[in-house]
Amino acid sequence: MNHTYTPARITLSAFLALAVAMGIGRFAFTPLLPMMMNGSELNGGGLTLSEGSWLATGNYIGYLLGALTAGRLPVKHAGAILRASLAAVIVTTALMAWTSHFAEWLVWRTLAGVASAWILVQASAWGLQELARLQRNDLSARIFAGVGTGIALTGLLVLVLSAAHINASTAWLLCGLLALGMSAAAWGGLPRTGANHETLPHPNPSPQGRGAFNAGDWRFIVCYGLYGLGYIIPATFLPALAKEAMPDPLLFNWVWPVFGTVALISTLLAGRMRHRWTPTQIWVGSHVIMAAGVGILALPHSIPAILLSALCVGGTFMVVTLAGFQAAREATANPAHATRLIGAMTAAFSVGQIAGPLLLSWSGVNASLALATLALLWSAFLLWRISSLRPGPVKG
Repeated sequence: MNHTYTPARITLSAFLALAVAMGIGRFAFTPLLPMMMNGSELNGGGLTLSEGSWLATGNYIGYLLGALTAGRLPVKHAGAILRASLAAVIVTTALMAWTSHFAEWLVWRTLAGVASAWILVQASAWGLQELARLQRNDLSARIFAGVGTGIALTGLLVLVLSAAHINASTAWLLCGLLALGMSAAAWGGLPRTGANHETLPHPNPSPQGRGAFNAGDWRFIVCYGLYGLGYIIPATFLPALAKEAMPDPLLFNWVWPVFGTVALISTLLAGRMRHRWTPTQIWVGSHVIMAAGVGILALPHSIPAILLSALCVGGTFMVVTLAGFQAAREATANPAHATRLIGAMTAAFSVGQIAGPLLLSWSGVNASLALATLALLWSAFLLWRISSLRPGPVKG
């Protein structure tokens, strides 16, 4: 059977894979946390915020393990790896509904993190490479728009379920069914074993590609790690914090769909920013806006403050990813060195997002938010120092 990988098919399949990986495998827990705190699934009682921090940390540790191992997976089996990872997200999400012990939940969330990282690396690399081969780089942003779309869909599903007074176990099961539906739609368009096209770019093994990082590279690595620390607290606990300001579920459950929708729109608009600013300058601005969104949560919680935070953080977190990776690639003429730099940035990001929930668990909400805000502002200053040394924006 002849499988034609058209630009539209490639874009849609990668888009849906990222929606499953990030919207459900990574962040379904975020809108469901208030439900779990109010429910009785955990040995007859609700989940505490501290326990929620540990479940989030387990997912982020899994994501770190997945990010560190994704590049070592066999290139020729990328299609099989993607399908297996999508299946793992479906199963581990559904298992959250079938078990009621904290230790089991921790295992399922950790495994979901591993699978999500594998999907993100494999699907984005395959999709971007194939679009470049077909000379349709203009569709690249649509692939990454899958992240915001998955977050928004999950948030809307939880909003409806909360309004219907559905419990957290049923909500987890329905999130698993949503993941199943999107995975089924993506399945046929994913790369196949033995296909003539490459699924992942091969790193250049030359000695130049294994050179040491310079001072500018280390600033990128540190700043991307601080981004992981800064964004992860609102990205994990925003609905739970919103619940304090607006106890009515019909109000606070709108926060996460807004977060995802803004992420979707900002991702699609990010490409147009390149005509006026360099990637590093876009990165600086995004960190400042995100810092404002994180910092406002440390103030007394109110509906306007919560919504402003969702706009600021949701509107910048995917822009930072795009701008950061673009900046890394433009910082060197050596493709292998750029790949190593992006890999190191991703690892630093994973460490930062692991530290965020732990920081909240140990120091409390307000102290952790204040520290995250300072981290983002400091990283913006470091990036601003770099931006004056980088080339100007792309014209045309």
